[in-house]
Amino acid sequence: MFYVFALLLPFLFNISFILGIIWFFIFLLRNKFYNLHSILILFLLIRCFMFLNTPNSFLGNQFYVCREVFNYRNYDLIFLCNENNTFVSYFPVDSNINYFDDLYLSKPVFVSDINRNSYYKSMNVLGVLKFESFKVLKSTSTFLGTIYKFKANFKAFVIKNLNEPLSNLFLGILIGDRSGYSKILSEELRFVGLTHLVAVSGMNVLLILNILKKITWVLGRRNAFIINSVFVIFFAYFTSLTTSVLRACLMSLLNLWGEYHFIKLDPHKVLYFSAYALLLLNPYFIVYDLSYSLSFLATFALISIKNTENLVNNLKLEIQANLVSFWFTLPVILFAFKSLPVLTVFSNLLVMIPATLILYLGVTLLLFYILNFDFLYSFLFFSIDLFATYFFWIVDFTKRFPIMTLFIDNLLLRVILFILLFLVFLFYLRKKFIF
Repeated sequence: MFYVFALLLPFLFNISFILGIIWFFIFLLRNKFYNLHSILILFLLIRCFMFLNTPNSFLGNQFYVCREVFNYRNYDLIFLCNENNTFVSYFPVDSNINYFDDLYLSKPVFVSDINRNSYYKSMNVLGVLKFESFKVLKSTSTFLGTIYKFKANFKAFVIKNLNEPLSNLFLGILIGDRSGYSKILSEELRFVGLTHLVAVSGMNVLLILNILKKITWVLGRRNAFIINSVFVIFFAYFTSLTTSVLRACLMSLLNLWGEYHFIKLDPHKVLYFSAYALLLLNPYFIVYDLSYSLSFLATFALISIKNTENLVNNLKLEIQANLVSFWFTLPVILFAFKSLPVLTVFSNLLVMIPATLILYLGVTLLLFYILNFDFLYSFLFFSIDLFATYFFWIVDFTKRFPIMTLFIDNLLLRVILFILLFLVFLFYLRKKFIF
């Protein structure tokens, strides 16, 4: 009951906050004030109260760039902060603004867009900040700024050596960068159920970390733990701190700590802790950030499958994993996207191996780019081109199927479908799980 209530708290902030306080005191009385859950719910209530506070409306003219700068085709997306608030703003292409720069904005105006309210809340920003002109007052070199600048240079290097849309697909799989995606490409990937493969997820973290662990063990347990932990933190920032990556990186850090101290952690408890920690970071994740829900539901499904450790080497378990992940994420897909991806499992199985190989080749290319092994670039780009071309061939092939994805606008029909599919899970798929 505690976990359900805690996760639903931000749904109706004003009402649920009052109910949360009442329930909290009832919970304390019933448990005689000695329960870890009471402390956790108190922390979450305090965090929700902080989000209920009315933001300071004072703007001023000076701001600093407080997050990574995202370069799109027609504009630069920049997050601006002052002493109290965070805003998102759109600058001309190639504005040459970097992380932690101090800016002076002429006649800044705050604009709230109701249609994008969910996006703003999931990013923990107030809204759009418009202005007439800007001036860079000071540029400060920081460690994060160096990482972001390196990422921008690597992205430009890939675009220069790999044609579109292959370069866009590669950058999406490797670092989750979809800034170069056209609307048509995005819709096609969504139609065939492959969007998650071009958004960095926990699978990317695990695949790369498993390879790194096999290499670093020769350096000793302590050094391997430090190197692997630093990599996880670096990878989180390098891939723009998305909620799915934050979840995977936090779980990876906890598991690395457990392995270092010879402690076997319960994967479900590690998942619950990660979910709770991200809600403390931003309680609106549970409502407005669909990747939060999809990531945790899919991960819960995967870690609940018997013999999860054999997934990579067992086709039957791989199919089963795709099926249960589909069933567990179905409520979000069905009601948020108003669609039913009928043959998603089929399309995912066709591209899983090439997508994994593209990821491995990308990590190798990134390593060679750092070491400046330019004599090996041609072979790597040729291989990436080959597998990316196959990936798009699968997209073109599967999108011709008339029942690949069903779009369902009728709410009643979506509810009926959900109930039917839930009954299928209850009486058949549930046997495949350990609870």
